[in-house]
Amino acid sequence: MKTAKKTASKGKVRHQALCQSLVNLILNDTPVSGSRSGLFIAIPDGPVQSRFISMEICPELRQRRALVIHVNLRKSRDKNPADVIRKAIAAVLIKHKEALQGLAELPGGIGPSPTQSELEKHIGTKGGETLASVLKVMSSTIRRMIVLVVEDVPHMLTTPDGDNMMFALKAARDQLNTPKQFGFRLVATGDDPDQLTKLVSDQRQAFFCAPMLDLMSLNTGSWSSGKSSAEKQEPAQLKRYMNKDGIDIEIINSYEVELNNGERIRAIVISDSEAKRLYETGKKTYGILEPHELEMIDYPTYVTVTFEYAATGEGSTMGFMVTYADDAESLRKEIRSEWGIYADDANISTGIQLLPEYETFIPEFTQKIMRSILQKKGPANFFYKSMSHFNYS
Repeated sequence: MKTAKKTASKGKVRHQALCQSLVNLILNDTPVSGSRSGLFIAIPDGPVQSRFISMEICPELRQRRALVIHVNLRKSRDKNPADVIRKAIAAVLIKHKEALQGLAELPGGIGPSPTQSELEKHIGTKGGETLASVLKVMSSTIRRMIVLVVEDVPHMLTTPDGDNMMFALKAARDQLNTPKQFGFRLVATGDDPDQLTKLVSDQRQAFFCAPMLDLMSLNTGSWSSGKSSAEKQEPAQLKRYMNKDGIDIEIINSYEVELNNGERIRAIVISDSEAKRLYETGKKTYGILEPHELEMIDYPTYVTVTFEYAATGEGSTMGFMVTYADDAESLRKEIRSEWGIYADDANISTGIQLLPEYETFIPEFTQKIMRSILQKKGPANFFYKSMSHFNYS
């Protein structure tokens, strides 16, 4: 009688430190999080690298309650990449009855019990629902962050439909990364750093200015245990950068971006901990109060309220307001009334503050009035509000 030969199973690679760091970066949902714009990762082609995405990154994301949609375009080179994305979304969507019900309630909604094939034809197509609408329904009904992981993302640009899908994903990102939604992340990989750099540095691309990480040194050896060469080198990859305000920043990566006017700017990628440190530093520098700290102010007084909200990666919305407040409750209501969805990101400083980064948005005549109030020569009451949106695409 023959007996099966028992062999020791090979240990799985566990790039634990690298995996944890990447997932922390992807799921970070603070206003300073760069991953809101998308995360592009240069990683060499090969079984070790593909398993790192499918067997480490994706499971860890699911473990942390993210709704993961994983697409490997490298395995579908003969198909329209946009159709592959639609199929992957439909395959996840059909498993969630509450999301299907929400989709059926939309104005152009599909029936409450569609087949997967019917869903594929309904997502981001003419006569169907926009991709953003479908993902918003998924987000609001399932109540989890959606993470779309796309391997070999440059293949998206090989067809017009794939290129349009990138802009549809950008629109979905912008609509889902708001306070009322649960968030959306695009994690896009490729084995050609130059192609990925173009996707994030070319102003004509959908994900212009999204952060990019270089993991081309991820070990290409056997699927074995232990730290990869990328993990071992990780501390050495951190660099120092001095910004225009003289603040020393620890960065992971940086690259140049060319704007339409020919100006070249330096885009940087920083860690979550460094982003938090800079955010806290800014609060101390400007004496900023959070909305829940309004009871600390000695009323009545003038207050300056500002916000800068950048969820898109290539643009931002900025607001500036000076008002006279009698108490915390009325000030809180006024901020909510004036700023709407941006109120949660508002920063409040006591007194009239002509902050340099907002001064250019205030007419010279208005600035004179504000200075006259500071010198106690101006009117007894005053209100000013300005909001501007900048989009560089």
